Amino acid sequence: MPAVPVNLTRIRVRGNITYELDPNDEIDNVALIAEPLIRGPFRYTFGLNHSLDQDLTEASVTANKASGRYNPSLGLRYDSNDIATFNASLSVGIGREPRSGEWYTDARTLASNGSVSAIAFLDGNQDGIFDAGNEPVADIGFRLNGGYSPVRSNDEGIGFLTGLPAHQPLNLSIAPETVSDPLWTVALDGVRVVPAPVTP
Repeated sequence: MPAVPVNLTRIRVRGNITYELDPNDEIDNVALIAEPLIRGPFRYTFGLNHSLDQDLTEASVTANKASGRYNPSLGLRYDSNDIATFNASLSVGIGREPRSGEWYTDARTLASNGSVSAIAFLDGNQDGIFDAGNEPVADIGFRLNGGYSPVRSNDEGIGFLTGLPAHQPLNLSIAPETVSDPLWTVALDGVRVVPAPVTP
């Protein structure tokens, strides 16, 4: 029987109560979980669990890095029997950028999340297409549905945006404040794209 979650500022607190109907007809487990407490790139989760039928209390804390190029996860558990357990894992999402063929890694899985390959360039012939004679522009930022993305275009003008909701349309646009030359203007207010998962 889970309790209703309560949000305290930026921390989510939830509780669970397990009630056994047969054969004892009683509460056998109570748990309290607080998440996520964010400090820098890490998200921390704290847990307190008490098993009534085993008369055992366990406290736990986990740290998970869900941004960047890889995702280390660390966990520590300690119970009332003086038993401590430490867990560590490392996960990496791997995918290939379709324009350049360059391999990318991400803390989140690239196989289930959506990705978009965008290119920023100077449109010399003003046809809206990146073709011969057009010059790619580096260090250009992008906006997704009006929100800022930390991704910047590389020397080939390519910005590879990952970790997006797959198969859900969104608005992609250039962040005007990242255009360094005051004589340049953004040709499009934005385009409608549908992010797709990346496959190797």
